[in-house]
Amino acid sequence: MFYFRIVNDTVAQIAADLTLENYRDPSWISRHDITSFEHAEQIASQANALVGAGPVLIPVDNGENCWPRYDVVEAPVVGDKVSRCINGDYYPDGEIVKVSGQNNRIVTTSTGRKYYRRRLSGAWVADKFYSMARGHISRLNPEF
Repeated sequence: MFYFRIVNDTVAQIAADLTLENYRDPSWISRHDITSFEHAEQIASQANALVGAGPVLIPVDNGENCWPRYDVVEAPVVGDKVSRCINGDYYPDGEIVKVSGQNNRIVTTSTGRKYYRRRLSGAWVADKFYSMARGHISRLNPEF
């Protein structure tokens, strides 16, 4: 989750974690404070301009039945290692070799698997069951 410091309706700083002092500062906002998709788009574009060559941030709309509905997340990038997961089981799935489509819609891995973004959410799924997770993770759910 990212935190954004807003000064005069402009993103001035981005942080992955906040200190206790920053929590008390009302100029810092989180995804819980984003009120619309347009607001998320504005924050993402300003944050990308601020970061420059860093990670690309994209706006997210998780749907009306999710909270928080709106968010700004890091987009998948070519070269990132990913895993496929289902019900708490994680299996390494190579690296991202291609990101294509409008709004980073299709992510293709080195194993040939394609993940499709669910609408404007921050979730990419393959074969209707598997979700994409960042990093190479090899772990089975101990509850089963």
